Amino acid sequence: MKTHAWQRTVGALLFIPLLCLSLLHYGIDVKFIMSFIVYLCIATTITSGYHRYFSHKSYECNKFWQFLYGLIGTASLNSSPVEWASVHVTHHVHSDTSADPYNSTWRQFFKFSDRNNIRAPKFLLRLLKDDIHRFWIKHSSTVAFITAAILLSISRDLFLFAYVLPVCAYLFTSYLHNILAHKNHNPRNLPILEFIIPMCGEWMHKHHHENPRLNLFSHFDFGGYFIWVIRNDKR
Repeated sequence: MKTHAWQRTVGALLFIPLLCLSLLHYGIDVKFIMSFIVYLCIATTITSGYHRYFSHKSYECNKFWQFLYGLIGTASLNSSPVEWASVHVTHHVHSDTSADPYNSTWRQFFKFSDRNNIRAPKFLLRLLKDDIHRFWIKHSSTVAFITAAILLSISRDLFLFAYVLPVCAYLFTSYLHNILAHKNHNPRNLPILEFIIPMCGEWMHKHHHENPRLNLFSHFDFGGYFIWVIRNDKR
């Protein structure tokens, strides 16, 4: 099964109610630290892997990291690398126009239909020669379901704090990012939000649109520092 837009939207909408209910039931619990750590792992995967590696090919890394990016990305309902990157590349081509697949209004939180007008560029189509990328595309939702089922079978708390809360949190913040990072049909930088809604460097959005192959967006770009550690082409 593939991941669909309605799954991501439902996850994003569930975050605030689930967080409030969890706080009411558990109080201020150390388990929330685990949720935050998993959230950062997802955010790093998307910004360093799906965004800067698969979408913009701004550095080189080995097969282990490529596989890990795909595994964490699909398990967290962010669809396959090829699908996510295709949408993002289309965003760069048609930014802030009617053809832009991203919605920079609050209607973003009510998108339940899949995008049907997205075509993968040639450099992404080449990834489909790899069996693992074809697997991510066909079974992204299945990977998410199996991940959730394994954690639930171990512990309900593990399921909630290591999966449900961080996955919904990232979907919620990624929707917020789509809305806030563009204003008056232009991308903008909001570095202060990195300390309020951390996204591992993604809030330097105008800077990224001007330099899409740049890896380090700012001094507070955790995703950029992670790339520097794992890349094969350090310079």
